[in-house]
Amino acid sequence: MRMAELTTRDPEQLGASSFYMSFGDLMVILCCFFVLIHSISKVDVGSFERVRTELTGVSAGSLVELAEDLKEIAKTIEDVNISYDSDGVRINMETTALFEVSSAVVREDGLVPLGPILMRVKGTKYILDVEGHTDDQGLYRYRDKLLETNWSLSGLRASSVVHHLIKLGFSEDRLRIVGYAATRPKVSVSGIEGDELDRARAANRRVSILVH
Repeated sequence: MRMAELTTRDPEQLGASSFYMSFGDLMVILCCFFVLIHSISKVDVGSFERVRTELTGVSAGSLVELAEDLKEIAKTIEDVNISYDSDGVRINMETTALFEVSSAVVREDGLVPLGPILMRVKGTKYILDVEGHTDDQGLYRYRDKLLETNWSLSGLRASSVVHHLIKLGFSEDRLRIVGYAATRPKVSVSGIEGDELDRARAANRRVSILVH
């Protein structure tokens, strides 16, 4: 709006124009505020705690400290890998050590070697997502009149691990079951065959515990 127009307009019109300009500014500020709140809500706990640790220099009681402790413990345990991701600390376990082929029943003493890792996690306040993963080989069968697929197999395997955690004394409100079937492969099987394909599929058959 030009200055000449402001000096020639009726005062009531100027008041209305000023009101709408102020209202528009308020809406812009509110939009910026809500965008900021939304962006903060999407910050992954793993990334947040890593940044907080780097800024404060204090890792005690954080996921960063937990990841370091678990990696040290895992050095003496086979078929277990610990990683620190943006969404938390991930404990990866190969299913060959835990289950028979196409079975969701945990091998006898299959989770015993994980005892030190699980007890360290138990002493924290974090939530545990127990995630089941299968390979890409299709599974479609009826057993006792129930349909079994990779989806149900991955969920049942995660459920078996959750029941073990409950027996160890984990509070049920800290545990969640997730079945991903073959939708999140650790290793791509595209364009490979033979022994390489077998190794990739073995890596993709796993149960992960995401601590966050």
